[in-house]
Amino acid sequence: MGKTIHRDLPGQGRTFRRKSTEFWKIWPIFIPDGQVWDVIDVDGIYLRRIAVVLIAYAGGHVVGWHVARKENSRAYRDLLAKIPPPRVVVCDGGTGFEKARKECWPATRVQRCVFHVFCQIKKYTTTRSLTSAGRELYRLGIDLTHVKTPAQRDKWIQGFFAWCSRHEEFLAEKTTNDYG
Repeated sequence: MGKTIHRDLPGQGRTFRRKSTEFWKIWPIFIPDGQVWDVIDVDGIYLRRIAVVLIAYAGGHVVGWHVARKENSRAYRDLLAKIPPPRVVVCDGGTGFEKARKECWPATRVQRCVFHVFCQIKKYTTTRSLTSAGRELYRLGIDLTHVKTPAQRDKWIQGFFAWCSRHEEFLAEKTTNDYG
């Protein structure tokens, strides 16, 4: 369980893989402990394109997980149903989470993960936007990742509203289909 990779083992790891094959088939069983947390982070990790492991973590360790074929409300419901509702859940805003949260944890408040918000901004603006609105929004996204205090939060929100005002006309533009 160190940093050694299979290729560095004797025989390039073939012996290790042959002797440990049976252990790769074992999946640890999640047994809920019933502990109530103030804040739980929830996210999914994809295993290639065949499965996703939905993970809930709090206090520096995993408090629950669920393996599913895809991220959807049923998969999130199966995860959330095993864990007592926290005061706040931090998530990426992925597919199906909100529906499952309303069913399993209706009183829990939701906070979008700042990193995932930045990734979404970067996806739509790119790092080298051709418009001033895109460049400014990208900069706001970077600034968002550095917000740590209520004063910084308030300053960021004012900056965002100022951006919305400056680019109101640009944001209201619509694309038309001239091809009939």
